[in-house]
Amino acid sequence: MPDYGITHIPKLFDVTSIISAFRSQNDLSGSENISETLPFQEFVYVESGDINILVDGELFSLSEGCLIFYPPNSIRSIVTSRNAVLSIVCFESQSELLPDFYGRIIKLCDAQHQLLSEIISLGENLLTAEIPSQYKCGMLATLAASPHALHRFGSLTELFLVDLHESLTKTSDSSENVANTFDNRFVFLTDYLKLHISENLSLEEMSIACKTSISGLHRLCKKECGTSPISLFISLKIARAKQLVSEKNMNFTEISENLGFSSIHYFSKLFKSKTGMTPSEYKNTFAGICKKSKNKDL
Repeated sequence: MPDYGITHIPKLFDVTSIISAFRSQNDLSGSENISETLPFQEFVYVESGDINILVDGELFSLSEGCLIFYPPNSIRSIVTSRNAVLSIVCFESQSELLPDFYGRIIKLCDAQHQLLSEIISLGENLLTAEIPSQYKCGMLATLAASPHALHRFGSLTELFLVDLHESLTKTSDSSENVANTFDNRFVFLTDYLKLHISENLSLEEMSIACKTSISGLHRLCKKECGTSPISLFISLKIARAKQLVSEKNMNFTEISENLGFSSIHYFSKLFKSKTGMTPSEYKNTFAGICKKSKNKDL
């Protein structure tokens, strides 16, 4: 027992490895979105422009200066993106505080943005996208990346997470640090569509529920997610389909019927157009990711 006072420093965030860190330009319409399911932590920051993202069936709208975290193994896809420049960081950490970030749109202050810019700049200098063919994604350290530089990279990422979490604990959801850009009518619409996800709703039924005209419904969806009400409804159905496929409790015909599709053929066609994979391919891919993640934990 030492004869001097000690203050132990808690380890709030422990970043054990970096998967990738880079900037990306993104511009696409609602008909082109491709979904992903990845087994690590990831956050996306909008440097400029705006994007609309589906995360496990929930729609988020991010404008310039906003950031969102993707939970591991979540089903995510960029629905629309207009002239967006994105900073993306993927990493591994087992911190129990990370779930506090999920489901939030976070507005960065100037100091946080500056710290993130330093992380991205380091990533561009230390990591390369030229990886062996056995890897589906990620970046590896360059030969010139020293242990000191990589340690600094991890420490800065931890510092960014600590600062971000501290700002969230000091503020409420209504503060300037947490942004919500949705029109209340749009929130009501998405909730209504999820409640009736197994039905084939018409534009008239949607407009009546939202107490607006069909043209007003189109303007609302165009403004908030850059697509039509029907396309939004289909995106929500496919997001739910991916959840059902991953749960393995239903076969594809049952999932198709549960979500109100007219036939298994039509369901499969829409599923592939939205995800880039058939339901069978998606199921096999998801199973492979889960198995790999489970083996790693063991």
